[in-house]
Amino acid sequence: MVLHPKWFDTLTFRKLDPPHLVRFGDDSTAEATRVGDVWISSKIGNKQYRVCLKGTLLVPTFRISLISVSKLGRAGYISAFDGSTGYVSRGRTKVMKAHKRKGLYHLQVQPLGTLAGALLSMDVNVLHRRLGHVGIHQLR
Repeated sequence: MVLHPKWFDTLTFRKLDPPHLVRFGDDSTAEATRVGDVWISSKIGNKQYRVCLKGTLLVPTFRISLISVSKLGRAGYISAFDGSTGYVSRGRTKVMKAHKRKGLYHLQVQPLGTLAGALLSMDVNVLHRRLGHVGIHQLR
């Protein structure tokens, strides 16, 4: 769950109606108002990785972002923690790294924001000139 709407892929971002109530370990609750995919980027050594967190909840009143280890497991990732370091792997490849601070593991990742946003900034006149009069034969 995250608190920033700009982190979501606009193609998957949708309103939850009614909002979903999220319950925490201390029995407190918060409302998730939207759901969608969030892309994050991580770097391990000199390799860059992109990971899609599908079905991420937007909880605007919560002040930190949390990633569910069990949800990562259902998506095929393996999480391992050893003392002050943790890793998330896909097969044998480590794709995310975490450091322990104040009892929590903090992933070393950056949100990529809206991947589809690049398409939205293109001039519609340019798109029309390129695609507006394409023949039916060329579309197949």
